[in-house]
Amino acid sequence: MKVLVYSEKMEKESKIGCHRGGKNIQYYKNGIYKIYNERKKHYSSMSFSYESQYDKDTIFFANQIPYLYTDLIKELNEFEKDDVKYK
Repeated sequence: MKVLVYSEKMEKESKIGCHRGGKNIQYYKNGIYKIYNERKKHYSSMSFSYESQYDKDTIFFANQIPYLYTDLIKELNEFEKDDVKYK
């Protein structure tokens, strides 16, 4: 699974927002764990490389598509407006 990338300059110039990217993606079990029901639950890490297409760009990385609080409020308001549609 590739990492989600958002480049501010790419959004301005190419109108491309969030997209999947990265190279040499590796998932591996790290040394961090938590005891759960008397068993060790190991956590994993991810490493990857990414080469920016633009100089002096601000880039954000995420594991999944962000779902903003404002998006939630908008959807809830739509549900309230048309309660018949969403029953």
